[in-house]
Amino acid sequence: AIFKAYTDEASYRAREDAPWEILFSREVGAYEIIEGWLQNSKARAQGASRVFVPPTVETLLVHEGRNYGVGSLQEFQEGFRTAREIQNESPEIWANLMGNADFQRSLNRMRTLDWLLGNYDRWPNSVFTQGNFGNFMIRIPDGNLARAEIALIDNGIGQGRLSSFWLRDLPATETIPADLRRVILDLDLEAFAAMNQDRLSSIAITDFLTRVRALRERLR
Repeated sequence: AIFKAYTDEASYRAREDAPWEILFSREVGAYEIIEGWLQNSKARAQGASRVFVPPTVETLLVHEGRNYGVGSLQEFQEGFRTAREIQNESPEIWANLMGNADFQRSLNRMRTLDWLLGNYDRWPNSVFTQGNFGNFMIRIPDGNLARAEIALIDNGIGQGRLSSFWLRDLPATETIPADLRRVILDLDLEAFAAMNQDRLSSIAITDFLTRVRALRERLR
């Protein structure tokens, strides 16, 4: 498992002036929004999605008598390699993935989910032109590219770049998966805000709601 402790965040402006930089709460929030509110776990169960956030919880970690404090604990994914590792170690596999239609659909799902969360630290975009290919992991069951799975790690939400990371960074509307489009159009925004007011920063909530409304306009 991967643990991110709140006490290790002193080097970040993870306080009142920048609540989106509290790393462990971002990890938990991203898991709950993507897998729950955006119904990705349901899409996975139905075979529509091969993208997922590994199970992530907020916890107080005590291991072998040492107290590591409060933080996020994320399930480690066996058999996965980061996209950067595949690019560097197996460039022919990466090239084949990029030419595979099923994998491209998974990338479009990943990019849409990241955009909704304001998470620009993964796929190349207007804010982070080189992207961070260490922030998603891939597993190819039995070498079948069409079944490649993507695990989203080092997640963020509401990171304060609303004006820069915007609609131009979304994939083409027609390439956003149909099940995800339906969820976005049907999402109960009032319930989301009410149920997350004590779990997410006000900046994160406002950013997410603004993005959902903007994407709805484009989908309609």
